[in-house]
Amino acid sequence: MNFVSASFGSLIVRWLIEKNVCGLASEGRIARWLTIEGVVGGNWAASHPDVVGLLAIVQPDPIDVRHMDGAWIESHLHAPRSEADSPYYGNILIGQIGSTDDTGNDGLLRDAMLVAGDYQPNDGVQALPDTRFQTITAASRYAGRAPMFAPFHTDHLGLRDSRAAWSQGAVFLMGSRRVTVTLTSARSRTCASRTSHGGTGGRRRCCSRAACTRRRRSGAGGSPIRSRRT
Repeated sequence: MNFVSASFGSLIVRWLIEKNVCGLASEGRIARWLTIEGVVGGNWAASHPDVVGLLAIVQPDPIDVRHMDGAWIESHLHAPRSEADSPYYGNILIGQIGSTDDTGNDGLLRDAMLVAGDYQPNDGVQALPDTRFQTITAASRYAGRAPMFAPFHTDHLGLRDSRAAWSQGAVFLMGSRRVTVTLTSARSRTCASRTSHGGTGGRRRCCSRAACTRRRRSGAGGSPIRSRRT
């Protein structure tokens, strides 16, 4: 069977796997787990009682808020909470999707993090680092590889309307091959709204995005982006 979980549902699936509920994990009956904006390692707001009200947008039950606290996860599942350390995971292909538009929920989570001096990429409800396992022990790696992770620039409630995210989920659940693309180098060049690219007579002209893209691909003004597939 495959599990697809979102938000707090991902903590439920983590519990189900690590506690081997109904023997599903130990009997190898779970093939894949796709977690979407999941509370895999806890929730930042739930772990800070003074700002827990920021979660009102998703209307969680009080008991759910307690369970999303990082301290609760480390007491009842695994410490550190950011680590996958169970041989049950080694038999499950895991995919992780997160979101990074911190203007979601009116940017309240972003602002609270900044005030606390603990800013993390987030989607207005869930911090990106908590949507995935940060470390994976050798026994927890499926075929010796780390889980798939894909971030999208949208907010916590907006991902459901992202065609790219739906495609990513479908590929993960139905694909039979896995490809790793590693970015080996990159050079960013910001194109001003008005800049000169060899204009005549000292005239300055606007640079279109397409023109800059062509220049980057040709290597003008810097090295092109390179990647390696394995």
